[in-house]
Amino acid sequence: MENMNGRKVTSISEMLNWKNGELVKLPSAIDGEDFIVRLRRPSLMVLIKSGKIPNSLIGLAQDLFAGKDPLKTTAITNDTLTQLVELFDVICEASFVEPEWRDIKEAGITLNDEQYMEIFKYSQRGVKALESFREKRKDTERIGNSSNIQAITQ
Repeated sequence: MENMNGRKVTSISEMLNWKNGELVKLPSAIDGEDFIVRLRRPSLMVLIKSGKIPNSLIGLAQDLFAGKDPLKTTAITNDTLTQLVELFDVICEASFVEPEWRDIKEAGITLNDEQYMEIFKYSQRGVKALESFREKRKDTERIGNSSNIQAITQ
């Protein structure tokens, strides 16, 4: 069935594929090594409803998901940093499809700060958030006839 814009309605089978996540390249802990994982974007509401985000972290989670930086808006204490790491662990557990977060932790692998931040960025905005916000500029091209450019006013 098509809608008014000529697009078709997303099928249930297509939506089921979303559970599989997508391949994401994260910063590697070792130069020259790729770190590719399969992630999906979790829902804050589902995490809260399912009790995966404890009540003590809900305020911090709301701030983060609203785009606020708790390290700039809150007094930085050991408790704040501990809560932030706990929240990132919840986000990682909900985001990792392959390998599973449980397997990473059981193997004794610890992510670095940059990897945590990239996973958080992905969880909020998808792969586009991981692309550099500054694209390489193309060389300036001459556009049209320079005689059409307005003369400098005196």
